[in-house]
Amino acid sequence: MNQNQFKIEDIKIRRAHPSDFEEVAGLLFDVAMIHHTELPRIFKKPELSNPLVKQEFLRSVADKEFGYFVTIYENEIVGIAEVSIKIRKENHSVYSKRIATIEKLVTKRDFRNKGIGKDLMSGVLNWIKSQGNVDEVELNVWGFNKGAKKFYDDLGFKVKIFKMYKENRNE
Repeated sequence: MNQNQFKIEDIKIRRAHPSDFEEVAGLLFDVAMIHHTELPRIFKKPELSNPLVKQEFLRSVADKEFGYFVTIYENEIVGIAEVSIKIRKENHSVYSKRIATIEKLVTKRDFRNKGIGKDLMSGVLNWIKSQGNVDEVELNVWGFNKGAKKFYDDLGFKVKIFKMYKENRNE
């Protein structure tokens, strides 16, 4: 594959199949390793052999409340996205809403900043619209991930909440 000759019109986005797991696992591992490296107190060191990774992937692919998508370039998976749709119930302080949450959106490192993530996000947002009556799309970005924050800012996402923490260990 020659990334220098890359054309965005040559990519295809489709729903993930169970048979995609082996290729998807590599992307999941890369993301998990970045999170573990940056926040080892929160994220476990990923293990490719962990059967839970495959179980979670297969469950997400089969679940009708999830959209799991892959981006393909020259017969290789170069991006993934996972979306869930849930209803937040009304209570004394907030209204009920049907919310789509982008759980994951990842492209292979060699394919970043080439428009693949933007096209994948466009496909995801179109799928969300096709599900009808979704009030809001949300996602989480870890504080260390400046590139992702800029990516989502550029796509028009806004900060809704800052979640802060302070470690409280007894040493």
